[in-house]
Amino acid sequence: MTDDPAAPGACSPWLSWALAAQPAVLTGELAAGRPAPGALPRAEWQTVVQLVRPLVVNRDSSARSVPSWATSAAALEYVLVAAVEAGAMRRRDAVVSRLHASRALLRTCPPRPGVPLLDPRHQVELALAELPLTEDEARAGAANWRAERDIATMRRLRGAKLLLTPLLALLSDAGPEWWDERLTAWAVLLPDLP
Repeated sequence: MTDDPAAPGACSPWLSWALAAQPAVLTGELAAGRPAPGALPRAEWQTVVQLVRPLVVNRDSSARSVPSWATSAAALEYVLVAAVEAGAMRRRDAVVSRLHASRALLRTCPPRPGVPLLDPRHQVELALAELPLTEDEARAGAANWRAERDIATMRRLRGAKLLLTPLLALLSDAGPEWWDERLTAWAVLLPDLP
């Protein structure tokens, strides 16, 4: 990489700093809402998402305190929101990323209402709000997608499956007390979605 921000392959000073920063410092900056979504080019937000996700998910849960969980979770939440605002990521992709991160975290620590990535109910609400079709539309589409080969319907069904698969796995890992009855019919439909 070069110091000339206009040169191909160059990165902004902020990204150069982020790549060298200690994880706690980086997550603290991001949890505080810095940098602003418009401060980095779209491609750099994609890089920041890839940089931060493992810092949040792949850590020893026994070494984390409640504030570090809150800071780490807030950092990833902010990065995903900023990436969507900057046009680096679609909203649905950000929700899927949250679901996968939440599932990974919930495998190593108990649910914590109030910490979005550790709150299964919060994840349910995010996923349900992002579903690209209703339950009835999904049922009808699931019965016919192989015969009709309607690309738009197949994409919507696939979008639902991409949201539901990590959500249902997350809820299974979290325990039966976190099950949401609104997902019962979706769970039955899931194997029939493309």
